[in-house]
This record gives sequence, C-alpha cells and structure tokens, in this order.
Amino acid sequence: MRTRLDSPGADPVPVGATAERAYLASLRAMADDCAASERDVLPYISTEQIAQDMDAIRAALGEPATNFLGVSYGSYLGAAYAARFPQRTGRMVLDSVVGPWD
Repeated sequence: MRTRLDSPGADPVPVGATAERAYLASLRAMADDCAASERDVLPYISTEQIAQDMDAIRAALGEPATNFLGVSYGSYLGAAYAARFPQRTGRMVLDSVVGPWD
C-alpha cells in the first residue's frame, strides 16, 4: 500500500512569472473567501490557538505529553507547541520545516 510519505510529491513552486502570478492570485482568492465566510471565527484561528487546542486535547485524553509528527506547517506548529508547553512536549519529528516569515 502506497502512502503519501513513500516519495516526495510534485514541486508546489510555480515556474515562471505567469504561473507565479496565477498561483498567488489563487491563494489571495482562497484567503478572501475564507475571510468573508468565516469572519466571526477568524480571530481565533492562529498557530498559538491551535497549540492551545492541542494541549487541551492532550489533557482531555489524560496524556502526560504530546508526541507529534509535523510536516510543512505542522513543523512550525510543533515548534510553537514545544515553545509554549516544553514540560508537556514528548517525542517530536519535524520534517520539511517552514519558518514564521511571510
């Protein structure tokens, strides 16, 4: 059985100025659509809030620590969780690390 971790996926980086403009326009349209339809909850959707939610799930399960596999944005989320809750961070694998820049 193949999984998405068997081999790398297609390169998501657009090649060429036209492809880059189209890609950025699609991201802007998706962000605008999200902001329009979820305006009331948008202030509560952040990496910090998700880390808080992860810790609430850990507590609800009665687990002493959170073990985590984070890929891409998940690597940033795992790092944010570990920074906020170092005493409750278990084993973590952070792959394809992304940073907090724009």
